[in-house]
Amino acid sequence: MSIQKATILCIVGITWDNVDFENRLIHIRQSVVTGDSSILPKGTYKVIGEVGGRRKREIILKTMLKTDSSVRSFTMNDALYNYLKTLKAEQEVMIRETNAYKDFVCVNAVGTLILPDSITHYFTKLLDKNDLPHIKFHALRHSCISLLANNTAFTMKQIQDYAGHGDFLTTFNVYSLPMILQRRLKWTISQAASPICSATAMKNKQRAGVPISGAPAFVN
Repeated sequence: MSIQKATILCIVGITWDNVDFENRLIHIRQSVVTGDSSILPKGTYKVIGEVGGRRKREIILKTMLKTDSSVRSFTMNDALYNYLKTLKAEQEVMIRETNAYKDFVCVNAVGTLILPDSITHYFTKLLDKNDLPHIKFHALRHSCISLLANNTAFTMKQIQDYAGHGDFLTTFNVYSLPMILQRRLKWTISQAASPICSATAMKNKQRAGVPISGAPAFVN
């Protein structure tokens, strides 16, 4: 079976029952790969189609992800929520060549499943069309997590859970976060030290008899 990045495989594996419009959540619970199902553990997959060509491959829905932490949920922002609402309405009335993939979000205009290789291909064309440097689709995930790590509104535990990593060291090592964490640590220390420094400065001023706004001056 070809090695394909889990990011794309999980996107293709999203079915409409994993899109919770009421709570604005997308649940990641399965993935789609192409290859030979015979090498997979029994009871962890379902063959849902076949890719033709010189070397035929099965389209496989994997119900067991890489790790337990890979099973997670993401909040939908307004743009994604509205897009998926519109997409679902369009798919409900579309004329399909097959109903085999009617439960899947990622299908084309005739209801055929969009395969992982196709996403990689069209992502490259999108970069070319907009004169952007070539990067792998998976690099979008790296960028996202790096931006989160630079944002002090999120804890490293939250970022680890978002990334679907079983432990913090994976997040730390894979995304090369030492410099980011160093900046965050300096920020945390500065925030923690600020009241202490202010209190010390006030005491020093009081000892020197310097008037402090809102408080009388005392001379020891």
